[in-house]
Amino acid sequence: MIQKVKVKGVLFSGLGRGRSFIEIGWVSEGIKNLVGFTPYPGTLNLKISQTDFEFLMHMSREGLTLRSPSAEFCNAVLLKGKIKNIPCALIFPEETVWVHENTLEVIASLKLREKLGLSEGDEVEVEILRSFMPNAVIFDVDGTLIDSKNFFYELAQNLLKPYGISPSYSCLREAMNKGLDPWHALIPEDMPDRERVISELKKKDSEIFSDLYRKTCKLLPAVDRAIKELKLRSIKTALITTTWDLDAIISVFRDHGIDVNSYFDYVSITAFGEEKGRSIKKAIEDALLKLSVSPLRTLYVGDAEINIRVGRELKLATIGVLSGVGEKLELLEAGADAIISDLKELISTIEEVFDAK
Repeated sequence: MIQKVKVKGVLFSGLGRGRSFIEIGWVSEGIKNLVGFTPYPGTLNLKISQTDFEFLMHMSREGLTLRSPSAEFCNAVLLKGKIKNIPCALIFPEETVWVHENTLEVIASLKLREKLGLSEGDEVEVEILRSFMPNAVIFDVDGTLIDSKNFFYELAQNLLKPYGISPSYSCLREAMNKGLDPWHALIPEDMPDRERVISELKKKDSEIFSDLYRKTCKLLPAVDRAIKELKLRSIKTALITTTWDLDAIISVFRDHGIDVNSYFDYVSITAFGEEKGRSIKKAIEDALLKLSVSPLRTLYVGDAEINIRVGRELKLATIGVLSGVGEKLELLEAGADAIISDLKELISTIEEVFDAK
């Protein structure tokens, strides 16, 4: 799996020690051999948050080691990245020689300050690339594992018809994609007693949801095969979603010969009501705890922009799948590390790696 981790930091002037280190022959040559470019003698220093720094320190354990030929000097670790499409690398010396806390030292083949027109105090975003095999994959349900797009539109049509409202599919899709309340999106702002109507719709929604979901929804292609392939690789799996009725989801899986609770290592079903992003975040955090896995080694697969944004916030690798409400550009702009048409492409995407050199 190729993950793109983006970190923002504030530019500040260092003490010049980076320059003297990089000018050493074995250092410059070693960096070139590891990342493919001869480094400009100097580093770009960025002050980042404590959280980001701790995360990158964990990542650095998987980095490329620059080994000193002499006990006189320390070793260092490199992570490959880019700034505005300019190849660069982050260099992490041994902790015994750190001068600044929560700092990234960035090297490139040219002087980044001049090339990018940077000044003291400017904010700079670095994208770091890593290849890894996840220990766990967390799945969203609707639009990712279960084909439910038509269900939600049909549900909206049925419930809004008595109110003389014809729902907009594009409006419903956008609301679900962004994790917004669809009823607030579909009911006109100027409708009399709007909040009362929305409250009535939510009540009716909960009452007819289950039967219509069971009749309308089906498992998407390759779900069974993808989960079995993950199990063969000893990768843990979790299912998280929000719904009115857990049994309705269980029923769809059962219709395809799948017992949800034995199929997945962890299942979290949250009732509708809480803000979508907050609900997803809590479910992911619970899944990480129950599965005893690190965000650094976890992949989150979802069909909506809200899935990708929350996954990125929690530092998970993310894959956007085009079988639901999110469109390719929306999922990429939200920060998806990869896009797949459906779960047939999941395993090949997970096993993809980049050449660190």
